[in-house]
Amino acid sequence: MKHLLYVGLTFLLIGSLGAQEMPVSSLKTSSQTGLRIAVGGGYRLLFKEHDHLPHVLSNEAKMNTDGSLRHGYALHLDAHYFFSKRFGAGIQANMSRSSMKATELYRNWWATMGVYFDYARRQGIYYFGPSFIYRLPLHRFTLLGEASVGGLFYRLAFDDKHSNNKLSILATSSHFGGYIGLGTEYDLGKHLALGVKISTNIGSGGPPKLKKGEDVLSDSNMEKLLGGKQSLSSLMVTVFLSFRTWK
Repeated sequence: MKHLLYVGLTFLLIGSLGAQEMPVSSLKTSSQTGLRIAVGGGYRLLFKEHDHLPHVLSNEAKMNTDGSLRHGYALHLDAHYFFSKRFGAGIQANMSRSSMKATELYRNWWATMGVYFDYARRQGIYYFGPSFIYRLPLHRFTLLGEASVGGLFYRLAFDDKHSNNKLSILATSSHFGGYIGLGTEYDLGKHLALGVKISTNIGSGGPPKLKKGEDVLSDSNMEKLLGGKQSLSSLMVTVFLSFRTWK
């Protein structure tokens, strides 16, 4: 979080210097009002480690994992109406997903055949809320800062179609969260720009509630899979295209 504060301070410093040094003629685009829509995608990193998977069968079982829940991809949609030279309001919506696979084998010393789980765990984090945005045009570049509060939604799914104990679980939870984004875009034309943004979702919540599940697992093992209170805060680095309606 300290790194994000440093980025924000740098953004404000550049903005104040740019506003002092740039002639008024170079800021003509900042006086234009209208709708701006940006669509982008990129990389997502959870602030806290989420790759630990509990043993479903036994602590003595052999477990192999592949993939990562901490690293994933992110998509975002920004829609704002600029009603002044600098400020606009609208909505912020983003989602991120990640997945990993796990194979767990347990075999007693007298058994010729063991018990195993071979399942995929998929995790999704979704954000939606109203937001305010600030812009600072610098020649063909525009600096952007955005802040939002809204809903943060979590979805956790397990699917096991290959092992001798079929497993299908879906759990969800809803929380209150926030969003901060800093970025810049380069004008490709009057109505189109290409940009890059660093942003973060901020929030945490309790264990997700089971919506769909099988009776294969005991209550204790189900609690292990769903987990307890967890952080949903993440860092996203995305590239985007923005479309503007002003003339």
